[in-house]
Amino acid sequence: MKYHINYEGKNFVHDTLKDGTDFYVKDKAGKEYHFKISSLVAGPGLLSEAIEVKDDVDDQNRYIFRILSEFATEPEVATLKLKAKILRSINRTHMIKMNNEWQISEERNLSGRITSALDEPDTIHKMVLIIDGKRITIEEFARMIEMYEGFDFSFQIVESSEEEKSEDAHEE
Repeated sequence: MKYHINYEGKNFVHDTLKDGTDFYVKDKAGKEYHFKISSLVAGPGLLSEAIEVKDDVDDQNRYIFRILSEFATEPEVATLKLKAKILRSINRTHMIKMNNEWQISEERNLSGRITSALDEPDTIHKMVLIIDGKRITIEEFARMIEMYEGFDFSFQIVESSEEEKSEDAHEE
């Protein structure tokens, strides 16, 4: 993503895909992913970001990970935390494909990213979900949860850079 920064009257543009460091990693199934990773000072701390590099998709349909560390955190430490977050996420499967449609996996837990879907013909909504690195329309999501009618659910929205804190709290 591009960040426009004004520092002491000078404008800077930070672009993780252009300026980031290459990071290649394989998931437990052996699939290789390519990310660009970078960090920058952002408000109260150090924002570290990883964006999946893909030639065949637009900016919306890719993995994006962020963590916000305390200002005094060494960039190398922040990068290691970000890489750990990437590994956890790419090795987690929230959906399975059955009968040519996505279904929620046995764990019955989803996490991903909400993003815009302006002028896209396969949805009447202005938003889509990115789950497991795949674009899921609101209509597809509705079909995925049909089988759970009558069930209770928990729904939580978190800032992408704060996800690390909430995951750590659940792991303890």
